[in-house]
Amino acid sequence: MAEIILRWLSFLLATLALVRLLPMTPPERWVAACFASSFIIFLARCPTIRMRGAAVLLGLLISALYADARHAGARDWFACALIGLGAASIIVALSAVAMRGDQEMQSLRTAAVTSLFPAKTYLGLLMLSWASTRTPDTYDRVLSAIDYRLHGNVSFDVAVWVRRTTWGIPWVAIAYDLLPVAVMLVAAARWRRFRDRDPFSVPLAAAVAAAVGVAAYFLVPAAGPVFYWQGRFPSQPPALTELSFRPSAAPDASFRNAMPSLHFSGALLVAIGSWPFGWPGRLFGIAVVGMTFVATLATGQHYLIDLLVAIPFVLTVYAALAERKKLLPAAIAGLTTLACLLTIRYAPEVFEQRIVAWSIVLVALTLPIVAFMPRSFGVGRGS
Repeated sequence: MAEIILRWLSFLLATLALVRLLPMTPPERWVAACFASSFIIFLARCPTIRMRGAAVLLGLLISALYADARHAGARDWFACALIGLGAASIIVALSAVAMRGDQEMQSLRTAAVTSLFPAKTYLGLLMLSWASTRTPDTYDRVLSAIDYRLHGNVSFDVAVWVRRTTWGIPWVAIAYDLLPVAVMLVAAARWRRFRDRDPFSVPLAAAVAAAVGVAAYFLVPAAGPVFYWQGRFPSQPPALTELSFRPSAAPDASFRNAMPSLHFSGALLVAIGSWPFGWPGRLFGIAVVGMTFVATLATGQHYLIDLLVAIPFVLTVYAALAERKKLLPAAIAGLTTLACLLTIRYAPEVFEQRIVAWSIVLVALTLPIVAFMPRSFGVGRGS
C-alpha cells in the first residue's frame, strides 16, 4: 500500500512540476524540438492504442491552454502543439508508472526516456545559469586562439560562407534546433528492432554525455564566439593580436556550454545509433553529423576545437555503455578527452605552434580510434 501511495505521489508531484514550468517555457523551436522528441519516443514505446489516444487528446488540451497562457500567435501554433503533445506524453507515461502492473520496469523506462530532453532542458538551464555566475572568466579567447592556430577563425569563416548561400541561415538554425528529434527518431527505430535486447541505448548515452559534459563546462568554461565576440560575429573576426592563451572576463552572463560540444556529441551518437540500419540509416547519421558540424560553427555556438574534442568524448561514452563493454578503449578515450581539457585549461600555450596544435589534435583523434581497431564497432545485431 505504501509503495502505491509513493508512486501516485511521485506522479502527482512530477505532473504539478511540469504544469508549473510550462507557462514559463517560451514556444521557441528548440524547446518544441525537445518536447517533440518526447512524443516520438512515446509513440514508439507506448504499448496500447488507448494510451496513445489519451496522449493526443490531452496534448491538444495542453496545447490550447499553453498557447493561451503564452499569448501565442498563429506563428507559434505549431510549436505550442508540439510542446503540448510532448508534455502529455510525459504525463501519460508517468501515469503508467503510478499504476501497479506486470510491466512496471518497462513503464519506468518509458517514462524516463520520454522525459529525457525536457528534463535536460530545465535542469540544463538551471545548471548553466549557476555555472555562469561561478565562472566570470571564460576560455573563449583561448579557444579562439587555438582555432586560429588550427585553421584561422573557422566559425567566422563558416558563418560568412553560410550567409552567402541560398537559404543558408534558416537551414543551419533548423539543423541545430532539431537534434533532439534526430536522437529520438534513432532511439525509436532501435526500439522497434531490438526492444529490450538493444545492445546500446542512445537516450542513455545522451543522458550520460549531458551529465559529464556539464561537469566539463566547469573545467573549461566558454560561451561560444557569437556570445563572446557578440556584434563582431561573423563579419569582424578577431586578429591574432587580440587573442591570448589566458582566460578573460566574458562580456555578459551567457551560458558556459561550449567545450566539449554536446550538440556535436549528440549528432555522433545519432550516427552510431543508426549504423545497424544499413546504408539508409548510415547516410542519415552521416547527414546529421555533417549538418550539425556546419550548424554549430555557423551559428557561432561552438569553436572547431569543441567539435574535435567531442569525438574522443563520445567514444568514451559509447565504449562504457555498449552491451559488450570495451573497458580499455573507454579508458583510453576518456583519458584522451581529459588530457585535452586539462591541457587547454592549464597549459594552452602548447597550442601556440601550428604543427604542435595539429599534432595534439591528431593524437587525440587517432589514439581512441586505434584502441577500437582490434574490436568490433558493431552497435547492434546485423551491424
